[in-house]
Amino acid sequence: HPNNRGRRSSPESLRHMHPSVVRQIHASRIFHAIRPNPNASQREIAELAETDKSTVSAILKDFEALGLIERATKVRGTRRGRPGERISISAKGAC
Repeated sequence: HPNNRGRRSSPESLRHMHPSVVRQIHASRIFHAIRPNPNASQREIAELAETDKSTVSAILKDFEALGLIERATKVRGTRRGRPGERISISAKGAC
């Protein structure tokens, strides 16, 4: 609908949609969160896309299988644990 351009679907309105439509909305939000924020972490992408981390993880796996994103390991700092990954749109995804 032309009057809804640029508006986000509210969580309440998403509950009444078919799951495949909801997934497409989340995938679009995630892709468009990565584009202007190259080298974002999954946590940052979840915050930017206003989507939970498990949804971001699943959709990023799909994007990676399609060759739309690239993952780079962040240089380990002084923090403990696994080094984070940085996600960017690949050349294929930018087309």
